[in-house]
Amino acid sequence: MNVTKLVIKLFIIAYAMWRIILSTIHIIKNDMVLSNKTTLSYAILVMSLLLLTATLIESKLLLEIWMICFILKFGAIIFSVFNFDIEENSLFPKRKAINTILTSIIQLVVLVLVMTLYKSIDEYDRKASFESTEDCTSSDKSKKLCGGGDYELQQTSQNVDEAVSYEPVLFILST
Repeated sequence: MNVTKLVIKLFIIAYAMWRIILSTIHIIKNDMVLSNKTTLSYAILVMSLLLLTATLIESKLLLEIWMICFILKFGAIIFSVFNFDIEENSLFPKRKAINTILTSIIQLVVLVLVMTLYKSIDEYDRKASFESTEDCTSSDKSKKLCGGGDYELQQTSQNVDEAVSYEPVLFILST
C-alpha cells in the first residue's frame, strides 16, 4: 500500500501544481483584478494550495475541507449556477466541449484519488495505533514507556482495577 499511496500522492501533487500554475498565469494575464473572469481562477488557486498542503502533510481535516469545496465548485460549474469563463483556465481553451468533458473527468479522477488517500491515512492511523497496543503486553513490564506513555496509564488503571477488586476484603478486615 505504501507504493500505491506514494503514486497517488505524486499524482495529486502534480495536479495541484498544474492548477496553481494555470490559475496564476490566468490571474496575471487579467492584471490580478477580481472580476468575473478571474473569480474562478482565484478559487482554483486557493483550492489547489489547500490540496497541495493537505497532501504533503497528510491532514485528514484539510482533505475533508477540500472535498467539500471541490463538490461545491464542481456542482457550480456543471450546473452553471455561476456564469464563469472556464475556457482560459483549462486544458484546451479553444474547444469548449472537449475541454469541459476532459476537465470534468480529470477532476473526478482527482476526487477519487483524494478519497483513496484519505482512506489510506485512516488505515495507517489505525494500523499504527494497533501496533502500539500490540507492543504493550502485560508480560512485558520491563518497558518504561510503551506507545508514548500508554504503558504507565495502563499500569495505573490496572492498579486501580486491582484495588477495586480487593475493596470488599479491605472493608471486611477494617470492621
